[in-house]
Amino acid sequence: MLAALALRRGQVVPVEELVRGVWGSNPPVSATSAVRNHVSRLRAALETDPRTPRLLVSLSGGYSLRSAQLDLDLDEFERLAADASRARMVGDVRTAARLLHAASGLWTGPPLAGVPGGYAERQRELLAERRLTVVQARLAADLDLGLHDDVVAELATLVDAHPAREGLRALEMLALYRCGRPAAALAAYERAKHLCVAPGPEPTAMYQRILRADPALAPAAPTPFIPSPSRPKDPLLGRSRGPRPTQLPPDIRDFTGRADVVAELGRVLTTGAHDHRTAVVVCVLHGMGGVGKTTLAVHVAHTVRDRFPDGQLYVDLRGSSGDPLDPHVVQGRFLVALGVAAEAVPDGTAERTALYRSRLADRRVLVVLDNAHAVEQVEALLPGTARCAVLVTARTAISSLPARRFALDVPAADEALALLEDIVGIGRSRPERRAARELVDVCGRLPLAVRIAAARLTARPRWSVAAFVARLADGPRLTEPRDGFLATDGVFELGYAPLEPAHARVFRLLAVARVAEISSDAAAAALEMDEEWVEEILESLVDAGLMESGEPGRYGYHDLLRRFARERAERIDPPDECDAILARLAAFHLARLGDALRAELPNNRLPDLIDPRGRPGAPFAGADEARQWVGTELAGILAVAEQLVHPDRASVTVADARTVGRVLSALVPFAEAGFLWRTLEALADGLLRLARTFADSVLAVTAHTLLAVTYTRTGCLDAARMHIERALAVPPAMQVTPQYYLMQLLGLVCAAQNLPEEAIAHYTEARAKAHADGNSVEEAMAVLRTAQAHLTTDEPELALHESRVALTMRRMDGNVNDSALPLIVMGRALHTLGRLDEAAARYTEAVDLCALHGLRMHRIQALLGLATTRAAAGHIGAATTSAQAALTLADELGDTAAIDTAHALLDHATAGATGASGAHG
Repeated sequence: MLAALALRRGQVVPVEELVRGVWGSNPPVSATSAVRNHVSRLRAALETDPRTPRLLVSLSGGYSLRSAQLDLDLDEFERLAADASRARMVGDVRTAARLLHAASGLWTGPPLAGVPGGYAERQRELLAERRLTVVQARLAADLDLGLHDDVVAELATLVDAHPAREGLRALEMLALYRCGRPAAALAAYERAKHLCVAPGPEPTAMYQRILRADPALAPAAPTPFIPSPSRPKDPLLGRSRGPRPTQLPPDIRDFTGRADVVAELGRVLTTGAHDHRTAVVVCVLHGMGGVGKTTLAVHVAHTVRDRFPDGQLYVDLRGSSGDPLDPHVVQGRFLVALGVAAEAVPDGTAERTALYRSRLADRRVLVVLDNAHAVEQVEALLPGTARCAVLVTARTAISSLPARRFALDVPAADEALALLEDIVGIGRSRPERRAARELVDVCGRLPLAVRIAAARLTARPRWSVAAFVARLADGPRLTEPRDGFLATDGVFELGYAPLEPAHARVFRLLAVARVAEISSDAAAAALEMDEEWVEEILESLVDAGLMESGEPGRYGYHDLLRRFARERAERIDPPDECDAILARLAAFHLARLGDALRAELPNNRLPDLIDPRGRPGAPFAGADEARQWVGTELAGILAVAEQLVHPDRASVTVADARTVGRVLSALVPFAEAGFLWRTLEALADGLLRLARTFADSVLAVTAHTLLAVTYTRTGCLDAARMHIERALAVPPAMQVTPQYYLMQLLGLVCAAQNLPEEAIAHYTEARAKAHADGNSVEEAMAVLRTAQAHLTTDEPELALHESRVALTMRRMDGNVNDSALPLIVMGRALHTLGRLDEAAARYTEAVDLCALHGLRMHRIQALLGLATTRAAAGHIGAATTSAQAALTLADELGDTAAIDTAHALLDHATAGATGASGAHG
């Protein structure tokens, strides 16, 4: 919200616009009140007297941040850029270059880094474009000063990252020419054509001038400028290999002490790549819970982030939660952050590890692995080269991991006291210096405990520090370690005891679910309370230091506080109420997954079959928003499912298990968004065990279906067939998933086992059952799979006929964006029949359709098919263009099979072109 106000430079921003900027098109009911709460916090931070605001003022139904009284780096950037433009206009290139370097130096990372929301994302794009414009002007000025040797590498990187920006390409060509590399300059122009980027007027004009050796292109004598001494040179962030992840949590304002550890950690992390080492630098920061490991690690990471220009990866491995995060899951998340499409992330751990290390091989990336449990969690996440560095935090030293270790004990008394003073204020603590020292001693100098005690003291401005210490001394002491945790319950009790009953109940019961974080709407559903009221309570718990909020509308606990809250729930709340929290959460997940399925699979009956109750929920704007929600909530959905059906949970019911089965069935269509088949297999096995315990046929068929899907996708075909047959043996009335879905699944298994005739028989039966059920979407899918099977039986005429029928059915249903695959199958059939022009037309139509709807995996298939057809027709140049486009996209997605196919096509095309040249010679 501060970003939205600052970027408007003093203009009034209506409350409605702030709500849209922070929460997007589906704000929570309490959004308006949350805006007011955020404004109050901003005023407390910005104003001298928040009661009479002068900077953040209310005007005409909105708020205005009077930026004239603030120091905004964006204003300084624009001023320098404008001054440079004026200097350039009067011919003072040297001054212009100096000003442009100063403007570029103001950027130390991505704009609005860490600020969530659609508004921030749009502003990031605009600011990034403005930055690139100034960078281009700076590089042009450097070339005019004869500094071509200094800028040629930077230009190459920028052109790779922004191939459609013709001004940068023209500058790269000029720099290469002036470096005495005219052939490379001409090749840069040709490379644009191979990338399907039509060179514009600027590169074309430069190309012509280089061809005729225009004397005006001769380099000027080098005239170095004097850069601004106060700003670093603008780092290069754009890379052709994918995005630059910046996942570090925010640094804290009141970080104090630990100076020696900060300095040494920073030194070790940043010297690996410059010390002729080949092994990656790993630092392990270990110590007891609550001692400040995460805070220190994040602070150190921020201090050295400029030494890792290719990004920073961060994950909480949940090592102390009792439910450690699987490194296989983390590899998938990191690969997506590094630019690999979620659908292209390999299922196998070995393949993921290889791809992860390949992505990091020539980058300088800092990897922060927070809250690790054991060496197995860490090893698979280590990069393979010394260009990267890894910072691990853990409660144990993880002695079997080759690393430099830093043991973190509680801070010294003076440092703990400084932390207390920074939070409560020197004016509050200095007059009672002795009592303040007693307070940090009672807290065991544990930073987390000191923070909670300080927050409690700050909330009681009339209490003396001595009275607060006396009150604490009357309760449980904080002296003895217990079960690997420091016994901070006495301090936690200070924050918990004064809570109103409703607030205390929310604090306790939400900790029952072992999820890293929870959204306000999910919390309201779990508690059966009004969402606006729940969000107000959660915000007050954040203010009290008992919960955390990483982004608007999402809340979580520190490990020790979650444990404290859960223990209170087990002692205070009836067991059936704790069980109800999990059951309601699972029901909420099922309802929202039903909404997501309806957005992902329009005109398909599957969502209503999985979630027949059709409970009301806010519909998703489209499939992209639905997938994003699933990706955000997936870890929590799986955690609740695992907790509900865990073998040690004696109170599990048939209803709980059936709900979990429906939730997992609803997740299957989103599998390409990162869902892990190994996790599904374990949960489905648990459901099958419960089905036998309860003798429940409905639950059994759900479990068999889920296991069949899992084994089909992972290649365990015999096991898949067995579970499909067992699911089909149950009467249809007891099946959550319709029989025609199972018949199609059986057809896929047969096709994979090279039994195409049997596959066609199953697809035909599935088609008839889907037609009888009125599910035209699944009927069309069965027809299309029949067409694919006919291609393997060398029946291209039948394949062509069936693919045309599937295309017609999908278009009649209005699923135009689902027409790409029928077009691709038609192209293959036509190619086999020797009708190459028609095949090329169908492939081209599929390519255009995929580009329009963002279907990247299908687009690769269409491009490869088009390349094959064009090569067969003797159109070598066109085949090369299509294969190169497929290769570029496959490389972005990390699709190794497609990469190999594209390379083979390119080699074939090159050989064909060479042969044609020799024949004509």
